[in-house]
Amino acid sequence: MLSAFSSSETSRVGCSLKPSAAHLRLVHDEAGSGSQHEQHVVSTRRTFGEIEFDPTNRSVLRNGVAVRLTRRQFNLAFLLFLHLGGPVSRTMIRDVVWPETFNTQSRTVDTHVCHVRAKLDLYPDSGFRLMSLYGYGYRLERVDEDHA
Repeated sequence: MLSAFSSSETSRVGCSLKPSAAHLRLVHDEAGSGSQHEQHVVSTRRTFGEIEFDPTNRSVLRNGVAVRLTRRQFNLAFLLFLHLGGPVSRTMIRDVVWPETFNTQSRTVDTHVCHVRAKLDLYPDSGFRLMSLYGYGYRLERVDEDHA
C-alpha cells in the first residue's frame, strides 16, 4: 500500500497504515489549531495546482481568488491536500480536525467533506477528485485533463 508517510512516521495496524502521534501534531500544527504558539510554527505557503494554502493565516486561494473556509474546513482541506493521492482515514480526520472532542458523529465528517468539495471545486473537470473510501475514509486525487 502506498502512503504519504515515511516508515518512521507510521505503524502497521492490521492492513492499514496509522500515522504516529508526532505526525498528527505536525499536520495539526501546519493546519493551525488556533493558539498563538502554533500560529508562528509554519509560515510557508503550500501550492497544489491552482489551490494555495497559507497555514499561518488559515487562508486559501483558488486561481488567485480567496475561498472562505471555516477553521475546521481549512484543517480538513489542508489535511487532504497534504496526503494528495493517498488515503486519509476517518480516524485521522477526527484526530486532526476535532482534536478536542471525539464525540463527532459520522455525518459531521461527511458534511464537512461535502462543503470542502463544493467550496474548493474538487471535481474531476476542475483537476481534482475527492473520493469516499468505503469503510475507511477519503482520498483526494489529482486528475489529468485527459481523464476528467
